[in-house]
Amino acid sequence: MEALTTGTSLSLREVGLLGKKGVRRVCDLDVEGTPCEPERRPSASPIISFNKSIDALLNGGARAGSVLEIVGAPGTGKTQLCLQFAVNATIPRELGGREGRVAFVDVDASFCAERAHQTASAMVRHVRKMRGSLTTTEEVLRRIRVFAPADDVEVLAALELIDDDADLVVVDSLAAPFRANNRPRLIARAALLLARHAHKGAAVVVTNHISWGRPALGESWSHAADTRVLLERNNVATILKSPTCPRKTATFRIDDRGFR
Repeated sequence: MEALTTGTSLSLREVGLLGKKGVRRVCDLDVEGTPCEPERRPSASPIISFNKSIDALLNGGARAGSVLEIVGAPGTGKTQLCLQFAVNATIPRELGGREGRVAFVDVDASFCAERAHQTASAMVRHVRKMRGSLTTTEEVLRRIRVFAPADDVEVLAALELIDDDADLVVVDSLAAPFRANNRPRLIARAALLLARHAHKGAAVVVTNHISWGRPALGESWSHAADTRVLLERNNVATILKSPTCPRKTATFRIDDRGFR
């Protein structure tokens, strides 16, 4: 616990409070969350979005060992895409999924439990139709652990608290707390922690705002993401940065099932 406070300026008492009050499970938001039992990840399958064109742009989806940045103005679907990745990270291995555990850092307070349940239920119906999988909505939601940090320091603490066996780490949004305080050193620290989770085998997905026509957070963050995709209000996704794909676009929609 003492090591956790190093570099975060968070007291032991504050870390304890974050561990109890800032973490919750989607399946039981009134009960304090507890760490998942450790489980070895057997594969590094990309986490799909259920949109074939976007998955193709992303070389299969959100990939293990890589940081994916989703940028866009408010209302463009960033949180919904993150939620879809979170739900799809739990797809059973028998269907080619990760059957993984998810850490969702809800910085903007945009995470909606009702929408998570709706998206998870749609995914369960889809995979049952395909292969007759016995996955339930409750099993999907049980694998998603939600952190609710209040400021930039608690974001860093949350990134420290995430279990090493997380298959997907989502931060929605990294821009809000760090841009407000203009702390390049803390942004660099967040980038380092996210890179560490990617190095351990997690797929990392981060959302970012648009500022003056460009992704926010400046030079401290600009090189941290391996892949960057822009979502626009006309339901067009554009690859801005990728090690494998040239600048291309794809269309998407958001309906009662989620991101498609």
